Amino acid sequence: MNQPVPTYLANSSILSVVIMDIEGYYRYANSAFYTQFPFLCNPVDGLHYKQSIHSADWDALTDAARYCIENPGKSAHLQLRKATPEMAEYNYSHWEISAHLNESGESTGFLCIGYDLGVLNKSLYDSENKLRALLNSTSDSNVLLDLDKRLISFNTVADAYARKYQNQTYQVGEYYEKYVLPDFRSAFHANFDAAANGSTVTFELEVNFGDRLGWFFMKYVPVYDENKKLIGVSYSVSDITDRKNHEQRIMEQNTLLRQIAWEQSHTVRKPLCNLMSIIDLLIEEPPQSSHTLYLEALRNEAIKLDKIIKGIVDLTDDTK
Repeated sequence: MNQPVPTYLANSSILSVVIMDIEGYYRYANSAFYTQFPFLCNPVDGLHYKQSIHSADWDALTDAARYCIENPGKSAHLQLRKATPEMAEYNYSHWEISAHLNESGESTGFLCIGYDLGVLNKSLYDSENKLRALLNSTSDSNVLLDLDKRLISFNTVADAYARKYQNQTYQVGEYYEKYVLPDFRSAFHANFDAAANGSTVTFELEVNFGDRLGWFFMKYVPVYDENKKLIGVSYSVSDITDRKNHEQRIMEQNTLLRQIAWEQSHTVRKPLCNLMSIIDLLIEEPPQSSHTLYLEALRNEAIKLDKIIKGIVDLTDDTK
């Protein structure tokens, strides 16, 4: 397969450029690619991509290729590791893949452009791999950072948070500070450093998003390998806005209930005592004209008591 590659890409010392056919066999690679993958033969023509990419990333690359075929004119972005599992560290690279179309609009291969993200600790990656299924099963945002504060892994909730609250997309290997809102960066560094020194940090934080307020529970936890060596920090965020709103509602209800209790023990007691006194007078005295006054007083006290009871009922309705 022949496809022209712009000179600036062919001669780039930073960007690796490869062309694969539709079956995943390399047909072209620039010099930067050979520098990044020195263990491959030169030239790589006829070599399958599985010989250069870690087996754990084969499916991701296949999915990216499928996306490009189904969406001509669009590109897919992903991070890949070299096929060197025996190494103590993994080398990640970021790739942009797009489909090559012939004159009939059919995909005949793929143009892949990538750059090195640097070396990431294997122990940290292995820890992330073990935690991935667990983290994706929770409703919390979870990210795993190395000791240089670079993003090693994130779950689907974290990715959704980044898009919703920060209008960004997470990329493995990036320094996490870029994803932190400016007003909270100093606190992020302080909390991360505390966790990196072996402490677990937890706190609740209210965030103003302009059109609404949100409450979040933050947690920084040190991550150790099987030899109890510190290798990174786990940072999790839980949206507790609903819980905080519920707690506020309970507080308001408790205030109303205390007011009701006061009404019952004080306000109601006075007219009730008056009613009881008037009734006693009616019972003790023989029938006479003064009873008319007693009955009028009895009626007035009954009206007062009725108003108080209605007020209590209204307060009770407010607690629902």
